[in-house]
Amino acid sequence: MRRALAISLMLFALLTCAAYAQYAGTIQGTVTDPAGALVPGAQVTATNPATGESRSATTNAEGVYVFTALPPGNYDVHIKQSGFAEFIAKAVELHVSSTYDLNAHLRLAKAADEKVM
Repeated sequence: MRRALAISLMLFALLTCAAYAQYAGTIQGTVTDPAGALVPGAQVTATNPATGESRSATTNAEGVYVFTALPPGNYDVHIKQSGFAEFIAKAVELHVSSTYDLNAHLRLAKAADEKVM
């Protein structure tokens, strides 16, 4: 009896996650430098200002980052890497079951210019 209950609960959880995933979206992209070279190890943060929800990722060896299963809404995306000005994209609009491609081209940092919008 307990085993049947445990299996039922696991199936319910899996179906709930699968149902939620179809309403979620993805923000993804590639980060490059001024010469077009890939930027691995960049810190990427996606924040929904309306909910305060924030997720972080790091670009891989190919300069790629991915945020999956994000609830629909508007997100501010910040990308930081040492030696480069911060890249900011505001109000990235993510819809149900959609993928938003946000590629970032970082500029070299200057002492007086720390952010790029």
